[in-house]
Amino acid sequence: MHDWMKNLILSFRQEYQKLSESEKNKVSNLDNLIPPLQVEIISIKNQQLGLENHLFIFTHFEDKEDLKITVHDFEFQEAIEKLPGILKDKKWDRKLPVDSKWLAVDKTKKTYAGIIEHYLVNLPTNFKEDIINHVLHKPRKNIAKISLKTYLEKDAFIWQAVGNIKQLDFKEITGKIIEETKKTKTKPKPHPVLLPQVARIKGFGTYFYPPIWIGEKPQPSFKEKVFDQKLKSFSKKSFDAEYKGHKIVLNEDGFIAIGIENKKKALRMLNEIMGTALLLNVSSYAIRESELGEVGIDSVKLQIANMTISIDVSPRTSLSVAELIPLTNSRLFTRKAQELSKERLIRIITQAELLTKNEMRADFLTYLVESYTYLQASEANQSFIMSWLIVEQYLSFRWKNFLQKKKIVGKKRKDKLEDWTVGLFLEALNFAKEITNKQYKSLIEMKRKRDKFVHKGQPILEEDAIKCFKLCVSIVQRHKRSINPF
Repeated sequence: MHDWMKNLILSFRQEYQKLSESEKNKVSNLDNLIPPLQVEIISIKNQQLGLENHLFIFTHFEDKEDLKITVHDFEFQEAIEKLPGILKDKKWDRKLPVDSKWLAVDKTKKTYAGIIEHYLVNLPTNFKEDIINHVLHKPRKNIAKISLKTYLEKDAFIWQAVGNIKQLDFKEITGKIIEETKKTKTKPKPHPVLLPQVARIKGFGTYFYPPIWIGEKPQPSFKEKVFDQKLKSFSKKSFDAEYKGHKIVLNEDGFIAIGIENKKKALRMLNEIMGTALLLNVSSYAIRESELGEVGIDSVKLQIANMTISIDVSPRTSLSVAELIPLTNSRLFTRKAQELSKERLIRIITQAELLTKNEMRADFLTYLVESYTYLQASEANQSFIMSWLIVEQYLSFRWKNFLQKKKIVGKKRKDKLEDWTVGLFLEALNFAKEITNKQYKSLIEMKRKRDKFVHKGQPILEEDAIKCFKLCVSIVQRHKRSINPF
């Protein structure tokens, strides 16, 4: 393959030199093989079936030697493991031109590696489809051809090919390129037409986890199950809404995006929604900052126009490739997606906005979903501490509310009373009959568990973490309706 490609390039250059200057200017950037030129060739094969798919990546890097041709030749069975290694070459880390207007460039991708990864993923995916079609249907003659040419950016491009490409006459290929160039008529330079640009709202997004599906999840057909094929249709937008003045878009597969550029604020707001979902009996885990992906929301259609998310961060982020994974072999899903109605999700978002108008309730929701997440991971110590934050803050609130009710207004006396410890708050509230003896007994038991963990390092038992979490759920549920949760 190396020699075939080198001969093709040299043949092109030989014919290129025969062109006039005006004709040289007409050569398409998709066929431009003049120096300096580097070629990365990636081939996937199945020798038993006689199938081959190829990817030719052409670049004009000034700092790389001309005619540098690198060949990667894989059997299909090993391709999945070895393809990512191609991107480790540092030359792909260079940034894409920021002013590029070529359609192939996804504006969310910053480097060549980001764009090339898309083609590397598609290569084995499409090859798998070719194998299935070859087995299911009458095998067709595997005719070698260059099937598609696309831009990476203005001076870098890709050829996609199928079949034993070395069977093609490289002189015939270059001859056609030159012939088409000569036929191209020089057109007067048109006046630039400024098309209206659809503004995109920048923001962040991720998936509900455990996974959900809004509406009725499409089921694979019998044929798809037998041949382990992915579903043909990808998830679409379910609905859009607003949360605290920011646009929100939800896709059917549970991807939720919020149009806010500040990542920490986006994380906070999305976790408020997760906490509310948990409060309304939808199992939801806290979102980590690393699980957020950048998104662009079409400001007219209010749908997700682009998104980037790292698929290997967690089971949550791996949902982004769910529909590319074989039906029976997927290890990404430890739980079946819960089907939820659109109306239920709208209610969760509406309730979240109402509940978080109170800053303390907003904090409680985020603590609650953190506690639940740790609990599901069997991390009882961390779960208990997150729950105890709710207990401490709420007892402090109750005590301050009691002082206000008793009209303790003198600053010195008020400051002294508010400077008590949580233990004193608890004793005083029980003494004042603001909490019952039963409630006092439950809370003081949790406080002793907390003290032993903090001061003596005694681990929290899972049953105690569960008990404290349930107590906090009760506090938050009642506090959303009344100032007194007990």
